Amino acid sequence: MKEYLYLEHDGKLLLVDNEGNGPRKPQMGRVNWIGDSPLIRLPTTSEVNEMGITWEKKKN
Repeated sequence: MKEYLYLEHDGKLLLVDNEGNGPRKPQMGRVNWIGDSPLIRLPTTSEVNEMGITWEKKKN
């Protein structure tokens, strides 16, 4: 089971595309996937580590 991280900095949330590439910007009002627009999601722990981002767990 993958562990996904909610990482926020200055009120901005880190999001990646379905391949784990990021950061990606969310689009206001988007509710479904249409054509070429990539899906976005929270990154996994390994994707965050590959980006070189240091983080520490705050809550369980």
